[in-house]
Amino acid sequence: MNNLKKFLKPLVCFFEKINFKPIHLTFLGLFLSLIPSIFYAINLYIFAGISLILFSLFDALDGELARKKNEVTKFGGVIDSTFDRISEGFIFSGILYSFKENLLGIFLSFFSLLSSFMISYVRARGEGEGFSTRKGPMERSFRILYISFFSFFGKNIFLYSLIPFIILNLFTFTKRVFDLKKNLI
Repeated sequence: MNNLKKFLKPLVCFFEKINFKPIHLTFLGLFLSLIPSIFYAINLYIFAGISLILFSLFDALDGELARKKNEVTKFGGVIDSTFDRISEGFIFSGILYSFKENLLGIFLSFFSLLSSFMISYVRARGEGEGFSTRKGPMERSFRILYISFFSFFGKNIFLYSLIPFIILNLFTFTKRVFDLKKNLI
């Protein structure tokens, strides 16, 4: 994580100098997430993978800028995580559309989206009850890397990479549910 912060530092300083606010980066990141979703929808998986990695940096930039400018707020955190879900919805909608004529592709794309959302949802519900859990391997950043990585192998291999993706997501979801059960009872 420290390496990522070092990498992002010049960008954070740039956005601070031009008087960008963290919420501007949050909105920009949401808008930019449409680009990989369009690439997925038109079956340009390599471009989708590249753009997904590049534009997901905005997810980290807004928080870093907020900390640098001492503008961290609970509302900003809520908007950021809400926009993260919308971005994921865009990405998986593009993937789903690319498999519109493949029943297995539709099924796996849909359950990839659902299982990704459940990981975030169970964490948010736990935080609402006063306990945050990050158990399991499929944090949002790893899910993005996973999807991006398999995008470079083309649509057919990508399709079958969704099977372990769903399994890992369900494993992470289950770990978090049990972690919440242990800590909230």
